[in-house]
Amino acid sequence: EMLCADGGPTKNKLLMQTLADLSGCEVKIRDANELSALGAAYMAGIKTGIYSSFSAIPREISMTYKHKIGESQRRERLQAWKDAVQRAR
Repeated sequence: EMLCADGGPTKNKLLMQTLADLSGCEVKIRDANELSALGAAYMAGIKTGIYSSFSAIPREISMTYKHKIGESQRRERLQAWKDAVQRAR
């Protein structure tokens, strides 16, 4: 499984690695920080004929984070996170 991330939080390597570890997925970061604006530009490019289709749009990945922990450690960390959220409430 894979998660794609964009925006300011992607600059935080610890956050992205933690996301990969806790989700058990690869986290892929694009070169562009704000994919919402880029998506609008790509849609305009399709409409004006710059791109022939959605599949013709380049998809450049600048960084991939892979999970580095096992399933039992993932469950432990997720439970610790849930417990911390519960205490904060």
